[in-house]
Amino acid sequence: ETQVCEDTSSAFVVEVTLTPTKLSGQGCYLISLQDITPLENAYKEIKEADALKSRWLRTVSHELKTPLNGVMGVFTVLGKQEKLKKNKQLIRTGWNASQLLYTYISDLLDYFQL
Repeated sequence: ETQVCEDTSSAFVVEVTLTPTKLSGQGCYLISLQDITPLENAYKEIKEADALKSRWLRTVSHELKTPLNGVMGVFTVLGKQEKLKKNKQLIRTGWNASQLLYTYISDLLDYFQL
């Protein structure tokens, strides 16, 4: 793979293939050039899209998990301070629901990172 310039203003990427052959009984090489600029451009676009996806996943993860960690922390503190059994059960239910939601969010984000 190499870059070739037709003139000073445009360059394109080519793949060079050398094929041994014989011409008039003498060994020689057949040289073929193939313009792979579209493939190179597509590869660059894929890399850019992948970087954008990674940045989006980091942002979404932070924006969802950070407040949810706060909610879980509040439920934990309330559960340790509450004396009434009925209220403790409500607090435990809230904590369990937020923990389950946290797990779902983590699994979903892990899936999209593939």
